[in-house]
Amino acid sequence: MLRKVLLVDDDPILLTALEAGLSSFHHSFEVITANDGFEAVKILEEIAVSLIVIDLVMVRMDGISLLQHVREHYPDISVIIISAMETKKMQELVSGDDIAGYLSKPFDINSLGRMILTPLESEARDGIMHNITPAVFLQLMEMDAKTCTIRILDKMSQKGGILYFLDGILLDVRIGRQTGIEAAYTLFTWDEVTIFIKNTCVPRANNINSGLQPIIMKAAGMKDESLVPVCAREDTADTSREPASPVLKKLSQYCEDSLLPIPNRATTALEQMIKMGADYGFGSFRGGYLKNDGKNDRVIAVEKQPLMLTVKSSTEKKEIDAIIFDLGKKQK
Repeated sequence: MLRKVLLVDDDPILLTALEAGLSSFHHSFEVITANDGFEAVKILEEIAVSLIVIDLVMVRMDGISLLQHVREHYPDISVIIISAMETKKMQELVSGDDIAGYLSKPFDINSLGRMILTPLESEARDGIMHNITPAVFLQLMEMDAKTCTIRILDKMSQKGGILYFLDGILLDVRIGRQTGIEAAYTLFTWDEVTIFIKNTCVPRANNINSGLQPIIMKAAGMKDESLVPVCAREDTADTSREPASPVLKKLSQYCEDSLLPIPNRATTALEQMIKMGADYGFGSFRGGYLKNDGKNDRVIAVEKQPLMLTVKSSTEKKEIDAIIFDLGKKQK
């Protein structure tokens, strides 16, 4: 998944030329554009941006005002300043560690492309990892007492976040305008991400004040609620819920009363088993018992969609087997 670079200029002809000229760098970053500072502010709220190219002189919300907004809300984003002014004049107007470079108009587009690559490469100088689960990887950062800044891009939502670790302690998280513990909860609901690692962290306040395990557990609960809003209990007072199916009613005698989300990888495996049964004449796959030495055993039943529940410790496996077997007979 590529990082995104935002170009902000009120000259539409220049924006078009820059977008076309920077297409030669399409393997390294993706370009998005904004016609003025106000449009850029809206984009930053919705899209994960790694670097911004800002024209200082614009009719609506000039570059200096936009830069102040970025520094207040997105201090981790690097900025390149462009203007018809001389470089020295630009440096007098704006300076700071977040400024990755200055270019006076007119300039060579390839020079801008190379200038963009420098902070992006610096951000990922200590490694890039693709298609991993953030909870597993970030717990390793905590265990190894790592000091680093990590940018994360989520494949599913196309959103992005940034995390700050100091000696294995997660200090802060940002996703768009969301920061702190709430941003951490959101980030840990993501399943498949790309990670860019930089083994430095700018000193900052601890806005998390929690180890990773409680955050991961809370995020798992949030994911449960968003994926499976229907409860197996018959005596619920919430009449807006769908009625429990007969097989779910039977399972509820032997299982905990809340459905569990089925991980993406498990869903893929189930689909393959269902397909294999149909392709090779084995019959329909209707369910199974996931054994874990009596601790948090799981049962999966396939009706209109797969359902997963936690088996009560007092339940014997044969009681679950009978329900699944009965479900298979009824579906023939």
